[in-house]
Amino acid sequence: MRNVPARLLARTGLLLMALTAPAAAESLTLYWHTGGPDQLRFYRRTFAQWQELGLDRHSAVADPLFPAAAAHDFRLPPNSPAFPLGFRPIDFAQAGLYGDAAWAGQVRHANCPPTQLPPPPAPSTLFR
Repeated sequence: MRNVPARLLARTGLLLMALTAPAAAESLTLYWHTGGPDQLRFYRRTFAQWQELGLDRHSAVADPLFPAAAAHDFRLPPNSPAFPLGFRPIDFAQAGLYGDAAWAGQVRHANCPPTQLPPPPAPSTLFR
C-alpha cells in the first residue's frame, strides 16, 4: 500500500487520506470535512449518492481523530478509522535526507538563497 498521510485543504476544510494498493482497481480513501460530514460533496452528491454510482465503494467518511490537525499534527490514535482501511503510520523520524553528514548538510535551509516573490497582481476590474 502507498499511504498519503493527509491533505488538509484549509480553504474548504476538506481532509482526506488515501490508501492505494498498486494492483488495486480503486483506492481506499478516508474523507473528512472539518465542518462535519454533511459538508462533504462529491460533484454535488452526498457520499451515499456517490457510492450508488459505483465510486469509492471501499472508502469511508469519518473523523480520523488527529490530535491537532490545525497545528499540522497528523498522528493517528490507535482507534482511528484509518486503520481498518489499511493505513499504516509513517515513522517520520525515518523520513528525509540521510547519509554522509557533509553531503546531507548541503541542503540545509541556511544554504538556500531567500526566495524573491513577485509583487501581487493589480486588482481585477473584470467583475465591477
